[in-house]
Amino acid sequence: GWVGEKKKVTQQQSPQTRTRKKSPMHLSRVSGALPITRVVGVARGALCGRRDGPDGWPSASGWSRSPSRASTGERRGCSANAAAASGDGQSIGGASNTGENRFAGAARDGGQPPRICVVGGGFGGLYTAIKLEQLMWPKGSKPRVTLVDQNTRFSFKPLLYDVLTDSATEDEVAPAYSTVLAPYSVRYVQGTVTGVINDDDAEKAVLLQDGGRVPYDWLVMAVGARTNSFGVPGVEEYALQFSTYDDAVRLKEELAKFNADEKNRNRGAEVCIVGGGYAGVELAASLVDRLGGKCKVRLVTSGEDIMEQAPEGQREAAREVLVADGVSVLCGRLVEEISVAGGASGDGKGPGKRIVQTTDKVSQSRKEMVEADIVIWTAGQSPALTGEHRNRMPFKVNENGAMETDRTLKVVNTRDVFALGDVAIGSQQTLPSTAQVALQQADFVAWNIWASINNRPLLNFQYQHLGNMMSLGASKGAVALPIPVPPPVSAALKASPFGDILKAAGVSVNTTFGGASDGITIQGPAGALLRRAAYLYRQPTDGQRLSVVSSWGSLLQERVKRGDFK
Repeated sequence: GWVGEKKKVTQQQSPQTRTRKKSPMHLSRVSGALPITRVVGVARGALCGRRDGPDGWPSASGWSRSPSRASTGERRGCSANAAAASGDGQSIGGASNTGENRFAGAARDGGQPPRICVVGGGFGGLYTAIKLEQLMWPKGSKPRVTLVDQNTRFSFKPLLYDVLTDSATEDEVAPAYSTVLAPYSVRYVQGTVTGVINDDDAEKAVLLQDGGRVPYDWLVMAVGARTNSFGVPGVEEYALQFSTYDDAVRLKEELAKFNADEKNRNRGAEVCIVGGGYAGVELAASLVDRLGGKCKVRLVTSGEDIMEQAPEGQREAAREVLVADGVSVLCGRLVEEISVAGGASGDGKGPGKRIVQTTDKVSQSRKEMVEADIVIWTAGQSPALTGEHRNRMPFKVNENGAMETDRTLKVVNTRDVFALGDVAIGSQQTLPSTAQVALQQADFVAWNIWASINNRPLLNFQYQHLGNMMSLGASKGAVALPIPVPPPVSAALKASPFGDILKAAGVSVNTTFGGASDGITIQGPAGALLRRAAYLYRQPTDGQRLSVVSSWGSLLQERVKRGDFK
């Protein structure tokens, strides 16, 4: 996509002037807020008495904004986070310091351009690399960007559930990096990172398992998260994971293998899902959607309810679907061990009943055993820098495997290393482990590297929540929009005839969470359509979007031929 205005950026421009003239970080739609968030932002501004800028659109995450415009005090919004996070006297996201212009002059004189290495090709890493390519660089200072990842494909994780329901293709969910990066000059290197050299007295480099090395002047750590078993015996041996495209394909293969076995002709698969958050609930709904009445799904969660951190409207929508699908939910249960009936054989991944031993979370005494043909672990993830990976990093990594960053997303005690996504932890606020966070952080990391190289002020990151989306099957979804509706207004809507019309359309207004509005929830087919449109928009390139639309047409034809809509 086209990025920025083709105006020369001069050293004499102040940050304020640069903001008015749309800085090089005038981002394209590749990473901006969803179109619906324009409506969300305007509604929030109106209800909170906020006036937006001259164009009338909110500054949610840079739809047509540079981070400088999106996060300065002039458009701080009405969230409580804004006031709390500005206690240091600076406006949220305002300039915090100035980067060192170590390379621009040398490059203009014919020297080597700065080298940027991005480790990790998830949402944070991939979109940072793309944004760095899209910025308007002063002549001679454009860097050489290298993306390092151990996989050959990018995983669009929110769409993994659509793989199970056959409503998304491989090209949509897991496009090859070579395809995604084809429009750009980003160099892709497949490899497993074993260490980093970050010594000013030596050439800085990322070390690879095959003995290779990627030299850098600026480093971005975006290695993501890994499945956390929390030390429960048997998880790694007898449970499937569900966090990558390969995991989704493997689950489909296990289900097909079970159904192909003659011994299972007269019964459906019994599946136990451990984890009652978004991942577990979406997975349960997708499995029932795929297998229909030929399966029995149980959901085990340690919480008192499913999706305890989700908006009430989404939680209610999920409950309705799980009840209608016949999913059994066991709340307040801790998993002590996962084993195989009759003892383990082979690698534990083949046929044989799994035994999930649970205990009551409160009393720690009342035990219950759950039998299943397939166990799927979705109980949580943790930053990937753990164990030996943590020890090989020259940066401070906490016990959970995350690197501490300052408000500009620069790793503390470093001059040229940034971190984002699951592997980064800031001192100002705790952020959810979602693609939404990584995408917003990618905007700021790319800008701050540009600013560091070109001797401009760095910007402080502030997360702005845009809502939650979830799949509840191939044709159902639930999208929660954080539009604050005063409780009296929402109560009046529910009591009026208009409330029945909204309910029939799959729209609900909630009045929970401390007396404030819980936002608006769009569920059912309308929620599914909005979710898929949003993820189409989130695809990294225009070419990828066209490919996805084409695949949608093919899938629709197949479903019509099968009679799915009769």
